[in-house]
Order: sequence, then structure tokens, then C-alpha cells
Amino acid sequence: WLHEPLLEPPGYRLTLNQPREQTGSDTGRRPSIPPDYLTFADDASGLAFRYPPTWKVAAGSEPRSWRLAPRQTTGPAMHIELKLVPRIEVPGSSAQKQLNLLEKFFSDQGADIRKRGQMEVAGKQVPYLVLLQPGSGGPEARLQLVIPLPDHYLQAGYAGPQKHYPDALGIFENLLQSITVSLKP
Repeated sequence: WLHEPLLEPPGYRLTLNQPREQTGSDTGRRPSIPPDYLTFADDASGLAFRYPPTWKVAAGSEPRSWRLAPRQTTGPAMHIELKLVPRIEVPGSSAQKQLNLLEKFFSDQGADIRKRGQMEVAGKQVPYLVLLQPGSGGPEARLQLVIPLPDHYLQAGYAGPQKHYPDALGIFENLLQSITVSLKP
């Protein structure tokens, strides 16, 4: 399975808006986010995002991490993982270095890195990986990226069975487009 092509919808391009500071004028919804999406907000970190009502949010296994998955457990095991990592300003610290650490972690778990690169997020280059990793139900495809925020890096991953990889890319895109960060005074 490691040498099978990674399925991607033809012509699909993931376009994201850079997460931004929430201001008092942020009262309306972005037009691309469906109006029935729910809002998740973490007061401690200031992170907020929107997600579909057919999905649920749960706390991740680490502090400041969350996992989203469909409420129905009968379909493919698609999921989204988000984790805030403190941003330490030292020489050589960057979103790319954070992604390199994730690449090593996934490689050590038996993942096959299929694609590395930069994607444009609101005029900024954001590093990403596309990989295949072993899963209990067969190979799992993952898109992993690291987004620099004012005080943190947001590690965002979208994963699921390889043959269903394209199914929820739009949900991942909408979630990332909806991210806001409220900076505490």
C-alpha cells in the first residue's frame, strides 16, 4: 500500500485564510462557511473555530489539543486534530521546524511521506506534509500543516482511510478558514 497513489480530487485546491486576531467588527460569518456550522471556543487559549453539526469536538490527549470526528460512527473514520504549541522565539524556531518534528514523529510510526511543500495561507507560506500511515483498517492518509499564530503554532491535521481521503477536505478547509484567535489584554 505504500506505493499506491494518494487519492486527491481532480482540480481541488485547498485555499485557506490566515488565522487572525478577533476584533469587535468580527460579527458576521464568512460567506464560505455554511450557516449551520457550530462554534467552538477555548477561553484559555483564545482559539475559536467553526465545524459542521454532524461532527463533534473532544479534548485531545494533550493540553490545548482537540479532536473532531463525525458524530455517526458508521462511516469512514475521518478526523481532524488541532494542537496549540507555544511559540518560542529563538534562532532557528519556525513553523517549518515544527513540521520537521512532526515528520520525524510520523516517520518513526511507519508513515510514508508522499509530499512536502508550502501552501499559501492568506499571502503567507505555510509548510505541509501529505503522508500515508498504517491504520487498523488499512492505510490512512493525512494532510498535516503548521500555522504560525502570534504566540503559538497551530498543528492541524486531517486524516482518514486512504480511499476516503477526499471526502471531508472541504470540512477541514472550512474549519481552518474559520479560525480566530482572541488575544487577551
